[in-house]
Amino acid sequence: MPHITESIWQTVNSIVDTGFSAIIIAEYPTYKEDLAFPKEAKEMELVFDTITSLRNLRQSFNIPTSRGVNVEIRADKDEKEIFEAIESYIHRMAKVDEITYADTDVPLPPKSATAVVSASKLIVPLADLIDLDEEIKRQEKKRGKLEAEKNSLEGRMKNEKFVANAPKELIEQTTARIAELTEQENIIKDLIASLQG
Repeated sequence: MPHITESIWQTVNSIVDTGFSAIIIAEYPTYKEDLAFPKEAKEMELVFDTITSLRNLRQSFNIPTSRGVNVEIRADKDEKEIFEAIESYIHRMAKVDEITYADTDVPLPPKSATAVVSASKLIVPLADLIDLDEEIKRQEKKRGKLEAEKNSLEGRMKNEKFVANAPKELIEQTTARIAELTEQENIIKDLIASLQG
């Protein structure tokens, strides 16, 4: 569809003068410093990551998309300025009602969920959004599955025959998986403690 591409190019060319009138006669593009926008690129990356994290958080807690959520952002000075600049995107694309800011060293509020974006934390209060008792049961069930898998793998690693005969890669994968399961289990424990708090 070269005619569509050419039409888009004509629109861009009317904004940024490139020195040639059509793609078909243009030289192969080279890097131009004046067309690099690192600050804006960082802002957009933060927009995408924030919206994705908030949507994932909604999905993991079964929060309906029809309900707006409140978000508390804990960021350092540089990232806070970016968050303030992109608030309209967060409101619109992640269905956020209210955005507030707090210091990074303030203790996490109980009955809330946390998402990490770049070097910042996004905290969503859950008390009015979900059935906390049901969510605690669901997380306990999830933790039980992780614990069962971890116990199975630890049992395998305690078996001298398995360790002696298994390929080195399998031993490394099993050890890494045990560490990953332990980390996930600890995250769920913290979440359950927060939901009970």
